[in-house]
Amino acid sequence: MWTLYSRGLLACLFVVLVWAPAPASADMERLQPFFGHFVGHSLDTEGEGVSKRDFDVTIEATDNNGFQVSWRTFIYRNNGDVKKKDFSIEFRPTDRSGIYTSAEKTDMFGARIPSDPMKGDAYTWAVVGDQRLTVYGFAVTDDGGYEMQVYHRTLTDFGMNLEFSRQREDGVFRRISGTLRRVID
Repeated sequence: MWTLYSRGLLACLFVVLVWAPAPASADMERLQPFFGHFVGHSLDTEGEGVSKRDFDVTIEATDNNGFQVSWRTFIYRNNGDVKKKDFSIEFRPTDRSGIYTSAEKTDMFGARIPSDPMKGDAYTWAVVGDQRLTVYGFAVTDDGGYEMQVYHRTLTDFGMNLEFSRQREDGVFRRISGTLRRVID
């Protein structure tokens, strides 16, 4: 027979489970405005050998309460050549709100896992804030130093601004900023 005490505990448990927001859903609410397709170009470049670029970025939800960022960059060289680079990284939630780990590689069992910077791969993670999604990439260079790449994507009324920096131990040696418009499918 249910006592008043056990009914009260059951009611409290129900309220906690139903009404308490889950961290993953709160993070998904912050991610939602970033989902979509964006296209744009560089506005300002700084660093040796840096040239104008066009960008194409898609950010979408994944089945695991995470998201995927896929981007294509067209680099216009001074000699007229155009170089195209494609990237796609899946991010999964961590135990820390707003911080996501990458799942860039597939292990021998088919599971998605982060890269290993000690093997020359870049380790990548993402942080989502109210209006900014930042992707960090860290790699250990062949000489034991490091390289860090940072992509700040900040939402605007029409899309997003991009601030990219690439740095080594001796400081930032490449900076690119740009603007992207949201493409409505």
